Amino acid sequence: MVSLLIAGDTYARLQQIIGPLPDMQQTFKSGDTLYQFNRPWEFIDLLVSDGRVLSVGVYAKTAAFKATLDASGYSVTVNGPSVQQQANGNSAAGAVGNCGGNIGASLFEGFTLPMAGQVSSFVLGWVQSRWLDIPQAACAAVFPLNKCDKLDSISDGLSRGFVDCLNSSSTGQRIDELSPSVVIVTAPYQRVLPEMLDYGPLSIGTGLA
Repeated sequence: MVSLLIAGDTYARLQQIIGPLPDMQQTFKSGDTLYQFNRPWEFIDLLVSDGRVLSVGVYAKTAAFKATLDASGYSVTVNGPSVQQQANGNSAAGAVGNCGGNIGASLFEGFTLPMAGQVSSFVLGWVQSRWLDIPQAACAAVFPLNKCDKLDSISDGLSRGFVDCLNSSSTGQRIDELSPSVVIVTAPYQRVLPEMLDYGPLSIGTGLA
């Protein structure tokens, strides 16, 4: 079912494919609305603007759950190949993260080939929940004492400086080998927006602040 959820399609169509109505929704200052579906194996997030789905996000609740999403003909898989393999080696364009207390998220942006402006973008990463933890290496990348941390800014979205810093470190190399439990795919020609990285609704019942 997840493979049928194509970013850029209408919300009405994707909601019909999923079946049940969303379990919760959140409207941002931009007017965009994030709809979240709490399913047995995963959360599905749809960011919607004027009835059009800007992004599809899938957050696995177990490492056994695998699902492949289409990014303009390029496949990305939850709990699939490593970040490095799925982001096509050095194509990661930015990163954002937060680890502290019971809050956690580590997300890396990659692009399909040949050019980001012509196709979909995608984000790979992890979000802390009562089902899955962020891998130790990924959380270490955004620990406050990490030298790259000052280059990370959640409010500004994904930071190129942060990912460049990580790529030059042993921490970044370890992250490259990890399999992502979160995949977010944008509609064609759609840049990654901070709202797409908002995991707020996941906090209800998951132990996140």
